[in-house]
Amino acid sequence: MKKRLALVLIVLTFLVIPTVTYAKFDEYGYDAKKCLFIGTFDNWEAFMYGLPPFPAADPAAADVLFVTRNWSKDFDKGMFQGKPMKDGAWCSSSFYENLSGDQLGWTWHNLFIFVYSSASVEDGIPIEGMPDFYFIKDKTWLTDPSGQEIIISDSQAPFLDKAFDKQKDKLNKIKSLIKKEFKVNKNNK
Repeated sequence: MKKRLALVLIVLTFLVIPTVTYAKFDEYGYDAKKCLFIGTFDNWEAFMYGLPPFPAADPAAADVLFVTRNWSKDFDKGMFQGKPMKDGAWCSSSFYENLSGDQLGWTWHNLFIFVYSSASVEDGIPIEGMPDFYFIKDKTWLTDPSGQEIIISDSQAPFLDKAFDKQKDKLNKIKSLIKKEFKVNKNNK
């Protein structure tokens, strides 16, 4: 129950905050043309609330919540440009945090995808307080120090099996690019 409430609060934060001037990718982690945000959760919130960005964090740092958010052009138009939401508009959010202390070497992950639909979505989970929005993927897992996944929870609409695998591959490629970019920027300072 607490997990669902936390997810709803994250989604509401994303949906309810008024439009903010698009930030530069290098300041917050936002790319307006690609409908993509890659950075820390602190920088996501700073971006959404129009606050100054926090310094970049090393993707391997412990106890820092990192987020990758990607959304469709229709979702962007509906959420950030005030246009009517269209059926099929979607947003995916992937979080990870490298753990410390007794859990050093472990990484916590959460991925959820939600979609707008004026009709009911087969096996979708309605988002409380947000009519016509449905969770269609919600997965939480740990990765142990050897890289093995330990699934905590996993639910998704059946038609998304292949789409989720492609999205996961895409997110892993993005993480690799972040690590390379961070090393390049760190070496240039």
